[in-house]
Amino acid sequence: DGDFIKDIEVNDLRNRYTLTKGSTQKMIKEETGADVTTRGNYYPDKSMATAANPPLYLHVTSTTKDGLEQAVKKIEELMQQELPNLIDERRFRRREEPREQPDRDHLGRRKWPEKRIPIDLEPIPGFNLRAQVVGSGGSYVKHIQQETRCRVQIKGRGSGFMEHDTGRESDEQMYLHVAGPEQTMVDTAEEMCKSLLESVRQQY
Repeated sequence: DGDFIKDIEVNDLRNRYTLTKGSTQKMIKEETGADVTTRGNYYPDKSMATAANPPLYLHVTSTTKDGLEQAVKKIEELMQQELPNLIDERRFRRREEPREQPDRDHLGRRKWPEKRIPIDLEPIPGFNLRAQVVGSGGSYVKHIQQETRCRVQIKGRGSGFMEHDTGRESDEQMYLHVAGPEQTMVDTAEEMCKSLLESVRQQY
């Protein structure tokens, strides 16, 4: 590691995905010479983190004090940057939307945009994959649903979700199914699901 070190917690930031992306961290290194790595796990509820398993943070190291300060400044700018855009973009989209005719399902109801996120892990004895993904009492999934107003369901083999058409579990590999009233919400929920699966993968 470099001589100058700073840890910046990003667990509760809405735009943590931007900050934990390899491309963002590479850009910071190119601009400031400081190394940025993602550490810790993402916790939908930060109080579940422990000293041994800290919440998601960025570990910044630099061989010079100046490089470290520049990198920290850059990260702080990025932290500020995303949020207003998200809101403006939503407002702007809402105004544009009525002209587009939404998809309808077979009952003529407006179809919500949806997304499938595969859980690329096979259930193994002693590791309850479904419980790890949904959280105790479904807390992880509920948190994502509250944050994004999307419906998040775990489906497929071993999920306990019974398909309406067949009355039994789908034979596909387990996956998370996200549906929501607006595409932007579905995209946010998809990102949250992905970082949740990433932390499950680290414990697997």
